[in-house]
Amino acid sequence: GGIFSIFVRDDGDDRQDLNCYAQKIDSDGETPWGEDGMLIIDHEFNSFWGFNVVQSDNDAVVFWENTPLDHNGIFAQKVDESGELVYPEEGMPIISGISGSAKTPILLSNGNYEFALVWNDERKTFKTPCIQFCSDNDDAVDMELVLNGLPLFEAGYDQAARRTIDAIMNCNGSVTILFAIENYEFDNDILYAQKVDRDGQKQWGEIGVRLSDEDAYLYWAGGIAICPGNDGETFVAWMDRGEGGPDKIEMQKLNSRGESMWEENTQIAVNQHSHFISE
Repeated sequence: GGIFSIFVRDDGDDRQDLNCYAQKIDSDGETPWGEDGMLIIDHEFNSFWGFNVVQSDNDAVVFWENTPLDHNGIFAQKVDESGELVYPEEGMPIISGISGSAKTPILLSNGNYEFALVWNDERKTFKTPCIQFCSDNDDAVDMELVLNGLPLFEAGYDQAARRTIDAIMNCNGSVTILFAIENYEFDNDILYAQKVDRDGQKQWGEIGVRLSDEDAYLYWAGGIAICPGNDGETFVAWMDRGEGGPDKIEMQKLNSRGESMWEENTQIAVNQHSHFISE
């Protein structure tokens, strides 16, 4: 037993030699990989941030956002129980080679060597949430969907910017993604949710289900949350900083088919100095 710790250390004098290390802490609180830990990402290969880790048994798979030169990507590296790297030294690319393609991924795991990555595609003016289902086959990452992940919206659908907010993995392995679509009429964003199964099929229609009102003004700084319920249900809460009245927190419960289970959103009126606490 034990846990893995991932950290970044400056191995130079000018913060230009930032390297990523892993350290294992066993059940006795000891660090078997020495004082410095194990180097897993070298700055020569990557300019990186946005780490996530999924742990299975005695191994850990680390994901990070890679930003070399003119494109972003998401890479993975596996560390075994002895601290040795399992994948190639530069990591395994999940998405790579697409200009401005990725924002820091959301990592979801069911603890059974299967996981999903959700990120926002930021190419040019067209933005969309993307998803990739992965599994670890000992010496590589198997990707179950198309290369570079499945976009929820294809280019040309329309040019509204979309912002990935959060995601959860459901007990059946599907993923529910919370995102916003830019609304030109009110100069705001509208909150949506979409469920995607492991075969890449959308479960809640082509666009997803709308949650917030068209004239709502979402509060981005920690004001939106999603969490799973029983029997495939999903709870979503968000803060509306509408004009002409107090801020309010709205909540809705969705069933497994994406249908609202409450006739109207539950509302809690709060003042402008209130802060939202998720879940």
